Amino acid sequence: MDKNIDSTRIDVTQIEADLKKFLFREAIEEVEVNHLASLAVYKEYHPGDLILAEGSTNDTLYFLVQGSVDVIHQGEKIATLSTPGEILGEMSLITKKACGASNYASSPCLLLLFQPSQVIHLPSHLQFIFTNALNRLFLGILAKRLSKTNEKARLFEIANRDLIAANWALEGASLTRIDELSTSQKTLVGSIQSILKSRIPTVRELSSQLSTQLEGGTQIWSSLQAEINQVFSEFEDMCSLLNRESSLENTSILLVEQDINEQVNAKMSLIGTGVNFKVVGELEAAKKILQENQFDVVCLNHSFVELIAFAKDLGAKSQFVFVTSEPISKHFSTLRKYPEFSTILARHPDDRSFTVKNISTTIRKLSNNDLFGMEKYLSWGTKITQSLVTGSDQRHELVANLEEFMKSIDIRSSLRGKAIRVAEEILMNTIYDAPTNSDGRPKYNHLARTQKISLEPNEYAQFNYACDGSLLAISAVDPFGALSRSTILDHLERCLNGQSLGENSEGKGGGGNGLYQMIQSSSLTVYNVWPKRKTEVIALFNINHQVQKISLHPAFQFFEMKT
Repeated sequence: MDKNIDSTRIDVTQIEADLKKFLFREAIEEVEVNHLASLAVYKEYHPGDLILAEGSTNDTLYFLVQGSVDVIHQGEKIATLSTPGEILGEMSLITKKACGASNYASSPCLLLLFQPSQVIHLPSHLQFIFTNALNRLFLGILAKRLSKTNEKARLFEIANRDLIAANWALEGASLTRIDELSTSQKTLVGSIQSILKSRIPTVRELSSQLSTQLEGGTQIWSSLQAEINQVFSEFEDMCSLLNRESSLENTSILLVEQDINEQVNAKMSLIGTGVNFKVVGELEAAKKILQENQFDVVCLNHSFVELIAFAKDLGAKSQFVFVTSEPISKHFSTLRKYPEFSTILARHPDDRSFTVKNISTTIRKLSNNDLFGMEKYLSWGTKITQSLVTGSDQRHELVANLEEFMKSIDIRSSLRGKAIRVAEEILMNTIYDAPTNSDGRPKYNHLARTQKISLEPNEYAQFNYACDGSLLAISAVDPFGALSRSTILDHLERCLNGQSLGENSEGKGGGGNGLYQMIQSSSLTVYNVWPKRKTEVIALFNINHQVQKISLHPAFQFFEMKT
């Protein structure tokens, strides 16, 4: 017996006293408690001893007599019991389910153990007394639990309201800060442009004069002039980029979206671009604002598609963008019904980083009617490796070069595997599926994928890849523009319904499985199409955090060039 445990407690008389106090609340005769006491036993536990294990079954009531017990749930301590008479394992007895938490002795403990199932060995009138006492005990426990739950719910509601208020304050502060940064950016660009126009030419002229006046200094000053010219060129590139960033000042955008989080994402993307940006969350409000304003781009989800006909009746020339974070399988019928959606943005709901970044990219592409180029999704200055695709013999070499590139920048092996599969699919599509005859019919699609093809010079495509430290990008551009909106939707629908068979028995294409696999393997797939002119497929991989996709939730974008 531990020296901190009162050894006198093992006396039967003490068991009787503890039973009356803990279980019967003193309302029982001495002769009756004597019988019940024979079914109880004390048990000693040392610090760290396991008393009850989470997930185990339990048929015993544990009354704490002395010491303290820690309650552990999924590795976290959620409570410490130290009041004599507190009960362990009671909920598993009441519900007849496994223990919801583990109990460990946190100090020397003495517990009184009582098995209710043993009461059947007692006289019937004692069984009745015990059952009543046990019911009162359990009712008291449940009443206390309910009271605690109600209090926790009340405190949760208070905390939740405070959290929502704090979140709105934070979002407001963030938007204000972004606006401040945008103003600072414009000031910086103006200063750089002023230097380019007034300072650099003067420095160039003075250096030229000095180089002719100083004997023996021609080489030094020529080097200085070359450096000045290089700085000038780099500043020009920077200003050109920043001017493109602010080229949206005359663009008007309407977002019709009832979800507050989506509204905030859009604001975060477009604040600082100079866009005339309006957000509404109700149909009637959207109609009113369309009557009062002209918009270049209208973004909406399936709940507001009737706005298309309404805007057209008003004579609006807006481009319509279908935006959804729901599984695209829910919206195939809507997209077929409304061909006005020449742009489709389907994304995963948890992928906020892509959402924020790509909304501004989307608006720039549409506003400038400049859809093509993977550089639009990458950081400025990212080096892009470009290769000409002239035939099927190149596939293995191009993929091997991509793999070496990924290894050289330490892309993890699992992501490399996905990227290689996507690259294979992109190249297959570029070589076998994209080329068409003059009448628009597929030229090589009927051939087995093992058959070698040498493309004609006017059929050559381009294979590209790059990484900016956050995104790995792979793309191919072909000169046909044969990939249509309906083709993508048809292939996706068949695959999502489990109808696609991929290649046929002769190894020929046609099932659309490759397109689906491409979307499923990448973080985002982008299709840019100029009908009968050009198609670009871009696969983007978030190398720092791959959002866990579900099989019915592909993330992709489709853009069609205005003619």
